[in-house]
Amino acid sequence: MRRGFRVTYEIISHESAEQGDVEERGFLEEDGIDISLDEFDIEEGISIVDKAVEFLRDNTGSDGIEPSSTGKMGEEDWWTSYKHNEDFRTGTVENRSYHPYGFTVEEINQINNRLKERN
Repeated sequence: MRRGFRVTYEIISHESAEQGDVEERGFLEEDGIDISLDEFDIEEGISIVDKAVEFLRDNTGSDGIEPSSTGKMGEEDWWTSYKHNEDFRTGTVENRSYHPYGFTVEEINQINNRLKERN
């Protein structure tokens, strides 16, 4: 079973922020980034939760990462990385959202709990 994250983005400019909208949004990885365990992960005792947490931490923007839900998360929830990229010349900011697929609700909540531990 494939497990990973579909990645969406939004670019916010000063003008779009003033209008309460974004300049641009869409999918970066609509098919998803597969982070399934391989034989080396299994040999080293790495779990899919470990690998997902590492992936999300590696993709956290300068303003952190937050879940879409403040309570228990479900299959339709995601994490947003704020200020993933920032263009200081133009003032635009790119946020990215990571939508899990192939995970159980229990694994999604384990991932979220582990992400909170770091903050």
